[in-house]
Amino acid sequence: YQPPYFHALNHDSSRLERQLGIKLKPRVQNGKLVLFAGSSDKYCLFHGLGSAHVYAHTVCTRLNELVGSSKTVVYRPKPSWWARHVLGDAKNWIHRNVKFSGPDSTLAGLLPNTHCLVTHGSNSAIEALVHGVPVALLSDEGISPVRPLCETKLENVLDPYWPSDEERLKIFSNLAHCQFSIDEIAGGIMWTELKQWYGY
Repeated sequence: YQPPYFHALNHDSSRLERQLGIKLKPRVQNGKLVLFAGSSDKYCLFHGLGSAHVYAHTVCTRLNELVGSSKTVVYRPKPSWWARHVLGDAKNWIHRNVKFSGPDSTLAGLLPNTHCLVTHGSNSAIEALVHGVPVALLSDEGISPVRPLCETKLENVLDPYWPSDEERLKIFSNLAHCQFSIDEIAGGIMWTELKQWYGY
C-alpha cells in the first residue's frame, strides 16, 4: 500500500535520478510477451483472490483467450514460489499454452520483450513502468502507488493505456521520497518527512 499522503506529494526528479540512479526508459516496441506476475498465497488470501495457484490459473487462462496467437502468455510466479515447487508440478495446473518463467530467468531479462505486464499488486508493476512496459493492474485503488499509470481493464491487454513521460516522472519522483536508506532512518530524515503528514 502507498502512504495515504502519496498523491499530495509534489517532488522534483532529483532524488529519483541522482540518489536512486533511476532513469525512465522509453516504451518497449513490438514486445512478444504478455507477462503475468504472480503473488504469494498470503497476499492472494488477504485480498480474497483464493490461493495463488487458483488465481494464476484464472488470470492466465483469461489472458490466453484474449491474446490468442498474437502474443505468448508467460507466468512468472513470485520468486519465493520456486522454493516450494518444481516446474513439472506447475505444468499440471496452469493452462497448456502458458509458458513459465523459471527460477533461472529474471524479470529484467523478460521486460525488453514484454508487450504488457499483468499483476494484481506486485512491485513488478513499478519495475515494468520504469523499463517502458505498460501494466494492466487488477487491484483496486489504494494498493499500488502506480495505479494512475496503469491500464485497469484486462480486456485491453493488447492495447493497454500508456502514460506520458511527464506522468511517469511525477509519480516516480514522489515515490522516490517514500524510500529511505538505513542512514536516513538513523539520522531522522525519514521521521522528519513522515511527521508533517501525520500531524506530529
